[in-house]
Amino acid sequence: MREEEPHEREERGVSYDGTLYLGWKSRSGSPESTPFLESDRDERLLRALLLFQESHHREGTEDGGERSTEMVRIEAKLDLLFDLVCQLLKGDAKDAEPCPARLWMDRVSWITTSENPPSVGEPLWLSLFLDPDIPQPLRLPVRVTEVQREETSGCRIEATIENLEDSLDDLWGRFIFRQHRRMIARQKARERNG
Repeated sequence: MREEEPHEREERGVSYDGTLYLGWKSRSGSPESTPFLESDRDERLLRALLLFQESHHREGTEDGGERSTEMVRIEAKLDLLFDLVCQLLKGDAKDAEPCPARLWMDRVSWITTSENPPSVGEPLWLSLFLDPDIPQPLRLPVRVTEVQREETSGCRIEATIENLEDSLDDLWGRFIFRQHRRMIARQKARERNG
C-alpha cells in the first residue's frame, strides 16, 4: 500500500491501518432483506469487539440501574457464540485472504493479489475479519471507487461504504476511532523505545 504523507492522512480523516483477512462478493442480485439481517449481526459483532476491548465498562439498564461489566460481557459472548456457530456452518472464512488494509469511517482501501479484482462502480459485500481470534467477518456494503494496479504488490482497491443503518454506522465509527487511537499509541511507544 502506498504510504501517505501525514497531511494526506489528516485530510482523509481518522483511519486504521493493518493486515486483515478480507474477502468480497458481488451485491448484484442480493435479496433486499439481506442488508437488514447483516446489519443486526454486524452490530452484535462490533458491540462485542468494542466491549472486549474496554477495560472498565458499565452499562445502564432500563430501570436506571447498572449491570456489572461481567454480566454485559457474558451476554455479548453468548450473542457472539450464537453468531459464530451460524457463521461456521456457512464457511465464509475460506474465501478470505490476508491483505494490507486501511479503514476509514466512510470507506475502505486494500491491496489484493487476486487474479480477478473487482471493477470500479461494482457493489460488493466486503467481509472484514477484524479480530484474529474471532472467525466471524463484519460484512459491509461497499461500492468500488478506485482500482489501481501496483507494480509489485497487486491491485489497490478503494471502496465507499454504503447505506449503513445509523446504529451500525455509529459502532463502526467508534471501532475505527478506537483502533486509530491504539495505532497512534503504539507508534509513540515505538518512537520512545527507539
